[in-house]
Amino acid sequence: AYDNKVPFYVAAPTSTLSLHETVDDVTIEQRDSSEVGNVLGKVQIVPDGVECLNYAFDITPFRLVTGIITEDGVFTPEELLKKYKS
Repeated sequence: AYDNKVPFYVAAPTSTLSLHETVDDVTIEQRDSSEVGNVLGKVQIVPDGVECLNYAFDITPFRLVTGIITEDGVFTPEELLKKYKS
């Protein structure tokens, strides 16, 4: 999105946002691969033997984000940092 000048918004509760400068201490939880390798938990959609990665979340650098939609309103990354770091 950023490279193609397409606005990118994140919709998330503030409790899920990390306002840290680095992500060195963030552990990204991996969930069961069957959540993405099966439909409705019944129909397998990947070939046998294929392992799927299923991360619980990702980390998007603020410099790539146009705005963050929260329960408190819509903020630019800079506005959000200022609001919640003070």
